[in-house]
Amino acid sequence: MKSSLNIGVGSMLASEVLGEISKRISSQLNPHQIILFGSHAWGTPTAESDIDLLVIVPTSSETPHRRAVQVHRALRGLPVACDVIVRTRAKIDQLNSVRSSLLYRALTEGKKLNA
Repeated sequence: MKSSLNIGVGSMLASEVLGEISKRISSQLNPHQIILFGSHAWGTPTAESDIDLLVIVPTSSETPHRRAVQVHRALRGLPVACDVIVRTRAKIDQLNSVRSSLLYRALTEGKKLNA
């Protein structure tokens, strides 16, 4: 696995982009955890790769769609595309045993970002 991300964002470093993403998401949702998964976490990104994120919030009365919209709004203006899944801790606990699911792979093989 590669030690650094290959995010084509001009002069911004990958760690700066991930730091900005974490900061923006944290300011909107106060998440329990932010997990990077997909090609950037697995070390196989291409020039067309987006950034895949699983955001785990403690609790929420909002729908999953509404929470995702909040995150997408917070990430506007970044030099990369982001694909975001937002779930509550309870929903993650309910679904994390399904080994064939994307959530399971994100939880077991993803990279935790500072929340």
